[in-house]
Amino acid sequence: MPERESSTLSAHRALIVAEAAAMTRLTEILQAEQALIVGARPDGLQALCAEKSAVLEQLVEAHRRRAEAFTKAGWPRNPNQVERLLGRDREALDAWRRLRGSARACEAVNRLNGELVGQRLQFVTARLDVLRGASRRPGVYNAQGLAGHAPSSSRVIAAA
Repeated sequence: MPERESSTLSAHRALIVAEAAAMTRLTEILQAEQALIVGARPDGLQALCAEKSAVLEQLVEAHRRRAEAFTKAGWPRNPNQVERLLGRDREALDAWRRLRGSARACEAVNRLNGELVGQRLQFVTARLDVLRGASRRPGVYNAQGLAGHAPSSSRVIAAA
């Protein structure tokens, strides 16, 4: 392998390793976030949010540097073609595969976290509706004994 090609591959490897490390750290943060969401423990979310923002900035910068270096070297944007080019360097290829795997894992955890937050929001909204007397649950009987909806206000809660 010519020296220039070897140094280019070495530089690309370092960029891929840095981006893979940031992506792995982001996935870890999202997993910690998920544990807090599932456990209904919002206390640590603010600190995680700050760390997540910092890692996202690192990730964006790492991706920008790698994409710029790939473009400058005339490398393709297609991940499979990049993998073929890296095939000559086992360490770079392993890092590339780690990066792609971490990106998929990160996306999956982030999607699930969004769904969990949506479920939590529905749960809290339903409880607040009950407290405000805005619950519209069918199956509640009115004063005449007919099926209807819960009253729009609650004397019990209002009296409290």
